[in-house]
Amino acid sequence: MKPGSEQFRSILILALVNVGIILVLSFLSPTFLTYENFLSVLKRMSELGMLAIAETIVFISGGFDLSIGTVMAISGLIAGQMYILGLPF
Repeated sequence: MKPGSEQFRSILILALVNVGIILVLSFLSPTFLTYENFLSVLKRMSELGMLAIAETIVFISGGFDLSIGTVMAISGLIAGQMYILGLPF
């Protein structure tokens, strides 16, 4: 990717928008840029990250499997029902 290319400019604009959002949120909330908040975000995104890695492997191998969202949703429903019924999971 060359520094003058259209793709480079698009990525640069996205990066600047992200930095701007982080700066605005850090001024609006004193707890935004704390270690505890960072750990909380990492913990909440770990499941999505593992699913993204699994889907990336499928795409790289030449497959095209978009059922991962459905499997994730039905797994949450089943786990919720098991919790309501008092079953171990």
